[in-house]
Order: sequence, then C-alpha cells, then structure tokens
Amino acid sequence: MRNEKVISVTEQSAPSVRSAVITLFISMLLSNGFIFMYGTAVGMEFPFLKVLVFTFIISAASIVIHCLNKKKLSVGSFIGAPVTFILMMIFDWFSVKKGLLTFLYYVKLYEFFWFPGNYADPEDPETVLLAFLIAYYLVAACVTTYVLLRRKWIPAALLYYLPLFICSVANIVMRPSQVPCLVAAAGIMLLLLTHAFRNKKQATAERSLLIIALPLATLTLLTAAVFPEKNYGQDKLAKNILSSIQERVNESSGKDDPISRMLDKAINGFSNPTFSESRADIFSPLFSTKTDLTRVGPFDPSNDRILTVYRKHNRDYDGELPQYNGHVLYLKVESLDRYESNTLSNTNSIKNSSKIYAKGYEPDPQSAQYMLTVTPLADSGVDVVPFYTDFYAIDGIESNNVNPYNTTHNYTTDYAASSVPVRTGNIYSEWYLDEYVYKTALKVPRATENALTMSGKLPDWYMEVYMGHIEMSDADKVRGVTEFVRNLHPYNENTEMPPEGVDFVPWFVSEAESGICVHYAITSVVLLRMIGVPARYVRGYVDTRSYDYSESIIFASQAHAWFEFFVPEYGWIMGDATPGYAQDAANFNIEAVSKVSPEIETAAFSKGNYTYEPPETTAETTETEETTETSLNEDGTTPTPTPSPAAPEGQDPSDPSRETVRKHPELYESNYVSPSGEDNKELTELEKKFIILFTAIIAAAIAVWLLFMLVKLSFALYWQNKFKTENINDKAIAYYHYYRLMGRIFKFSLPQNTTDIAEKAAFSGGDISDKELKMLLTTCREHMKACSISFTRIKLILFSLFNINIRG
Repeated sequence: MRNEKVISVTEQSAPSVRSAVITLFISMLLSNGFIFMYGTAVGMEFPFLKVLVFTFIISAASIVIHCLNKKKLSVGSFIGAPVTFILMMIFDWFSVKKGLLTFLYYVKLYEFFWFPGNYADPEDPETVLLAFLIAYYLVAACVTTYVLLRRKWIPAALLYYLPLFICSVANIVMRPSQVPCLVAAAGIMLLLLTHAFRNKKQATAERSLLIIALPLATLTLLTAAVFPEKNYGQDKLAKNILSSIQERVNESSGKDDPISRMLDKAINGFSNPTFSESRADIFSPLFSTKTDLTRVGPFDPSNDRILTVYRKHNRDYDGELPQYNGHVLYLKVESLDRYESNTLSNTNSIKNSSKIYAKGYEPDPQSAQYMLTVTPLADSGVDVVPFYTDFYAIDGIESNNVNPYNTTHNYTTDYAASSVPVRTGNIYSEWYLDEYVYKTALKVPRATENALTMSGKLPDWYMEVYMGHIEMSDADKVRGVTEFVRNLHPYNENTEMPPEGVDFVPWFVSEAESGICVHYAITSVVLLRMIGVPARYVRGYVDTRSYDYSESIIFASQAHAWFEFFVPEYGWIMGDATPGYAQDAANFNIEAVSKVSPEIETAAFSKGNYTYEPPETTAETTETEETTETSLNEDGTTPTPTPSPAAPEGQDPSDPSRETVRKHPELYESNYVSPSGEDNKELTELEKKFIILFTAIIAAAIAVWLLFMLVKLSFALYWQNKFKTENINDKAIAYYHYYRLMGRIFKFSLPQNTTDIAEKAAFSGGDISDKELKMLLTTCREHMKACSISFTRIKLILFSLFNINIRG
C-alpha cells in the first residue's frame, strides 16, 4: 500500500491596506523631507505641490507593484527603475541629464571643491535639479516601499537618501531649512521603528506604528514651534567649529596658510569673493548666492588680482549718445533679490530668459557705446560683467544664466556695454513685471517694515510718502532715499558686526555708528521697496582706472556693493548710496539717465503708479515691399503704403527693435490681454512636463481599464458560448472546466463530489440527471464564493473581472 505524505505549504500573504498606507506615509516623509532639505541647502525654492504630487504617484505605483505579491513584478521593478533612470539621463528626458550636471555643479561649488570635473553655471537650475531628484527617487521609492512591505533589510533603504543628506549638511555656506529636516527625521524614526517591530505579528506592528505616528507628528510640530529656526544658534555653532578647525590648521601649517586665511575671513566678517592665483578653488565654496548679514563687519579683503578689463569704442555704434570717456566702470558679480531673516539671497524666480521679454524682441549690439574684454586672472567661479549689458548680445557668446546680462565663462569674454541703459520701450513680458519685478523685488519682512516706521529715524518726507499723504515723482523717491541713506553714518572699513539677534536694516538706521557698502546698499533696497519702487541688491567691483584702448587690473580690494531699481522702459538702473561713491555713480545712475532721457523724471515705475500696457499691434495685413514697389493705383499713381504698427507707448520710433515689430507683429501676441481679462501667460517647462506626465498617467490608466474590460468580455463570451450546449453532459463538463480554471488561477481546489459528477458526465456513457447538474453548479459556485472571502484586495479585483454569474 502506498503511503502519501501531505505537505502543507503556507503561501505568503500580500500586504494589507493598512500596511500599504503606512508604507506610503513613511516613503512620502522621506522623499519630501530629503528633497526639500537639499533644495533649501542650495537656495532652491521647489514648488511644494508639484513635489508632493510626483512623489505620491511614484510611491503609490511602487506600492501597488509590490502588493500584487508577484515576485516577477517586484524583480522587474528593481530592474526597470534604475534602467529608466539611466535612460532618462542618457537621452535627457525631462532634462534629467541637465539636472545631474546641475547637481554636480552645486556639489563642487558648495560641498567639495576638490570634486573632479568642470561644470558650467546651470540654466534654469531649479527646474532641472528638481527633475533629476524626482528621477532619482524612482529607484529610492522602489527599494523603500519593498523593504517596508516585506519587513526585510529595512535600514538599507536609507542608503539611497544618504547622498542627499551628505550634500545638504556638508554645505559650508548655506544650511537646509528646519521644516524639511524635521520631516526627514520623522520619516527616519518611523522607518527604524518598522525595523524594530519586524518580528512582531504584522497586525500588531501596524497598530503600534499607527499609535506612535500621531504623537511623533505632534512632537515634530512642537519642536518647530518651541525652537523656531530664527532662534537657532547655528551661526555661533558654525563659528566655533570653524575656529577649532583654524586652530588645528595654524598648529600644523601656520597662520599664513591659504586655508587659515580663508577660515579667518569666514569667521571674522564679510568680504566679497577674493581668489588666490595659486589656490583659487579653496575660496570658491565660501561664497554663494546668499549673504549672511549677521557676519557683515570689518572689510579687509586681500590685494589679489582678480581680472583685467580692456575697453574700446564700438565701431558699429549708431546711437545718439556721445562716446563714454569716463574712467569708472561698475562690474557686476550678482544681484540678490530677497531679504529675509538677516539673509540676502536670490529667489531664482526667473525660470529662463525667454520669459523676461515679449516674444520677438532681439537685443541690438549696435546700441552699445563701447566694447569690453574681461579676462579672469584666477579660476574665480563667479561671473563678472559690465553694468548695463542688459540688451546687448555678441555673436558666439552663449548665455546660460537667467540674467540677461550675465554669462558664465572662466576665460576671456567680450561684452557690448553702455554708460546708461538703452530706452527700449515696452519690451518686457507681463509675467516678468507681475511675478518678479512687482512681487519678488518689492518684498519686505513685516517685522522689518514695522521696526523702521516706528524707529522715528526716517525723514518726514519719507513717512508722508509712505502713508500716502503727499505725492512725489518716482525719480525723486530714488534720489531722496539715496541721499538719506548716504548721510546716515560715516563710512568705516572697520565697522563692527551687528549685535546678535538684531534685524540688520533697522539696526543700521537706528543704532549703528558707521557702515560699509553692504549696509548702505541693502538699506536703500528696503527703503525703496517700502514706498513701492522695485529694487534689489548688487555686489561686484568698481574699476576706477578704465580708459579707452587700455587694460586695467581689478583687485579684490575694489569689491563693492550697490543697489538697482527697475524702470519698465529702461530696465534695471543702478544707484549707489555709499559715502564717497556719488561721483563714480554719477555716470550711471538716475542723474545720468535723466540727462539723456529727461522723460524719466515723470516716468511712473513704482507699484500703484505703473500700469502695464501690452505692445500695440495692427490687425491689418501689410504687403511686402516688393509688392508696394510694383503695384499702382488705377490712375497710375503710387499707392499709399499701409501704416506699420505703432510704437509701444514711450518707445522711440527710430528704435531698431521697431523693425522687428513691423515685420513680425504676431510675435508680440504673447502679451495680449483679452477683453474678458483672462490671463494668457505661458506655462513653464516644468508645468508643461507635469501636464504631459499627468495626461500620460490618466491615459495609461484608461488603457489598462479598457484592456481589462476587453479581457473580461472576451473571457465571458468564450465561456457563455460553451455553456449554451443542449447536451446536459457537455453542459456539466463546461461548468466543471470553468470552475477548475478559476481554482488554478486563484489557488483553490474543487470539492470531490463535483469531480465525481464531471467524471460521470464524461465517461459513463449515459446522461446525468438535472439534479446532479444543479448540484455541480451550486456546489462549485458556493465553494468559490467561500474561498474568495480570504482573497486579498488585489485578488478580489482580479476575481471580479473573471467571475461569471452562471444561472443554472
């Protein structure tokens, strides 16, 4: 007699819905925490909603794949995620390759200056960097969700977030914001708790995590409330760390070591970028698109040579201005447009230069008075450009920066420039004016504004204008603020750093005894913004030995800071309130512009005074010049030419850009405002890609649903055709075959009595009874229904698709 051994195999059950929700929550905490942690550490303002949507979609998709409990699908995702990431980088899908290069650029600039490779200053860094981080998260999400759902090797998931963590905390210039750090920390704690509970029953572990998650979230919020970011002593801590490092360096290499000098500058006060020819890369990580005003103090830069500037006349110049024969040039490094928490930074609000101007506008180099050749003497890592190059372009020079006058080159570069900005008329886009000029460039912290207005130090005329009691031309507002700030305190290179915890600008206005250029520049910016004049902070160098057809050397000691304000038909105009610089700035500021264009005295450019008017176009179709020359009226006379489009208000009809308007009026339609007031702003590249991705996801979901419906319909039609037979035996066999197939698909066996009835129908040679047929159908149906109670949700979805309601 044969002995049969029954082996019971327990199949691993699929994760529950509660487990999937916990996994999604932890994955979202980790992804959003580390992405925003890194973004804030390099000065990026990623759109919160977009990051949330992208990470949710990726996390949810990974969870669904792993919840199907199919080993092949999970393995496929582990292969597919990195392959997709690699293909996105190779073919630069969604600008992922550009994002990787941007990521490496910031690694070299802010974290590890010895990092190999040279990376260009990125174009539209915020968008491409976010695209890279989202693509990178494809792999991280696949691993994180798998280990959490399977409760195996859970801590290993943190390895995928380690690069972002290192790059966030290793930044020696900036630091990540408090909130994303707390979010990431909460995600890490929950992940480690999941690892700690891995040996408990799944239901018990999930219940414990849910109980802990609420107080953990509460603790995170309380931490942010009790210890707000502005009260952190991070600057003092950083100073102590740098001092300790400097002591070790001094002990081993002496105080003259370049690293020791670099650390001394970082500890003791502000200085503009200064670079040593021999050790240039050492200095570059100390300077960025942020300036901490709590460290602005004694100004003692080195006398290192920075660059040379060669000036000559522009032979193609066809303007009405006389050639500039002055000996002063302002050379710009960067402009910072946000003042918040005693920090100056760049908001990166301008996504790309194509959004600055109305379509069709092309700068004309012939409007430039002179040409400059800038040659860096060290690998500075910064851009140095002459002021008022906003509307000029030289053939062969590529501009990868959002600033229209800022190119990135570490070698000799030619620029076309002018002593005053060229009046171009209304060539700016409505988006640029609304979102950047009259929003970003007008922001003042409420606490700063209140402290200044209540200080009693502001002049009477200013307070009258601020409260709207008197009217003053916008040009006079700029003059008045410049004069007031210039006369506040004497200039002193040995000005002490501000006391700890004070608001920099109100402190300088009310309590300081002296200042350097930084004090006067940022104070001018804040006071101009408070009365509606868009302004921003600028730093760079001042060349006081510039002459035609001669080369001048710029030293680090010539570093300087000033401000600029925006006039819609001119662009950004410089101003300098630092004592002793009035004569130098007179070649470039509002006074210089007024001499050339007196109409700027009555121009309205402050918020509330300026009204945007789109460039005028004509609906009439003009004929070509050839047609006009050959066409005659019936009486033989030459017809009157069709008038060209009128110049935008305030634009000189002789302006070369008018030719572009006349020939291509349709290029200006991007600024058209419909009578209904609808906004016709163009979508950003990221928004377009998001819409495309969202549409693709919806289309894919619909396609999958249609495919399942097609399979269900085909499956049902096939078996219904089998069930239509008149022979009772064939009908019983068809029923049995259908339920046996369902048993194989969903892993259950049919009762023995149904198998006996089916065998009788197939091999007995006689017909079975109606009672037996009904018993077979009822038993199979009820048995399958009972088995389906234990199915997972995914199995139930599939079961509902393939289940056929058979009526016996």
